[in-house]
Amino acid sequence: MMALGSKIETQSDWASVPDVPCIVEDCVAIAKEIAVIVARKETGECVSYPPVEMEFHPQANQVEYVFTLRL
Repeated sequence: MMALGSKIETQSDWASVPDVPCIVEDCVAIAKEIAVIVARKETGECVSYPPVEMEFHPQANQVEYVFTLRL
């Protein structure tokens, strides 16, 4: 069974894709990945935190480093 964030690298990988709604994205070169976290209280009040730059582990596809945004 495929997991969240699974990669489909070969034609045979499609056989393991479950028959459920999903999002399939093409692989593109990403120059920089930026995140902004927004939190909302039960009262509806929102607060946002400063943007950060993230670097990912090339094989695990998990965040490895978070930096202050460098433009």
